[in-house]
Amino acid sequence: MPDISLLQQEYYGAQEEESRMPGIVSTIAFCVLVIVIGGYVTLYIYNQMLVKRAAEISENIANLKVGEVADTIAQVKKLGIQANILKELRETHTQPTQLFLSIEKATHPAVSFADAFIDVAERKIKMKGLASNAPVLVRQVEIYENDDHIAGFTVDSVGYSKKPATSFQVTMIIKDY
Repeated sequence: MPDISLLQQEYYGAQEEESRMPGIVSTIAFCVLVIVIGGYVTLYIYNQMLVKRAAEISENIANLKVGEVADTIAQVKKLGIQANILKELRETHTQPTQLFLSIEKATHPAVSFADAFIDVAERKIKMKGLASNAPVLVRQVEIYENDDHIAGFTVDSVGYSKKPATSFQVTMIIKDY
C-alpha cells in the first residue's frame, strides 16, 4: 500500500508552487502601480510649478509700466546717436591736420588771416583775411585756382581795412584725400 504521507507531501508541494505564481504577479502589479502613481504625482507637482511660474510671469507683465520702457528706449536711441557722433569725430580727427596743411600751402606770404571757421565734416573753410594790397589779393585768388587740394572757393566782402590793406573773406571746399 502506498504511503499516504508521501502523497500528501507531493500534494502540498504542488500547492506551494501554484501559490508562488500569484505572489510574483501581485508583486509585479504592485510595482507597476507604485511607478504609475509616482509618475502621476511627479507630473502633477511639475504642472503646479508651471502654473505658478506662468502666474508670476503674467503678474510681472501686468506690473510693467509702458512709460519706463519708452524712457529706456529713448535713452538707448540717445546713446546710439551719441555713439554715431563720436564715431564721426574719431573718423574725422585726422582731417584737420590735412586742412591746415592745405591752407598753409595755398596762402600767399603777404596774406594773413584773422578769423576762421572750419567745418571738418564738410571739409569747408571760411576765413577772414588781409592782403597787403589788391595785386596780392589777385595773386592769392590765382593760387586758389591752381591748387589741386581746393575743390572750390568764393571770395567776397572785399574792402579796405584801417591799415593800408585789402580785407576779404574766402570760403573754400577742400578735396577729399
